Amino acid sequence: MFGFGRKDDTIVLNKTRRTRFVAIAFLGDGDVPTFERTCYFEFHTILNGKSQRKDMLSIQDTKTDAVVKTLKDMKVDTVVARAYGPRAMHALKNAGIRCCVFDGGPHAAINAYLKDALVEV
Repeated sequence: MFGFGRKDDTIVLNKTRRTRFVAIAFLGDGDVPTFERTCYFEFHTILNGKSQRKDMLSIQDTKTDAVVKTLKDMKVDTVVARAYGPRAMHALKNAGIRCCVFDGGPHAAINAYLKDALVEV
């Protein structure tokens, strides 16, 4: 049996008042895409103003309502994308998720988030 006796090294950081979850749109081409074009998100766990963990989130159903529901279920606080269509922005804001725009790469986007330098729309 695979993994028998192997310790699970998965770390789960629970959502607290000091924890923020940030999802950055990702396509793999180096730039943050528009919300509607993405099928992946870099999912960052921020604790006390520092990125503690980065995971990749793959979106199977790319319909706007399904993506927003997934992000809401994951308790995402902020989504970062190059731009948002009106329907997506409305759905995200109704779900209580901040919408920020960024023109650059995902690594630079999380650095801008940590410096509170993102533009909220």
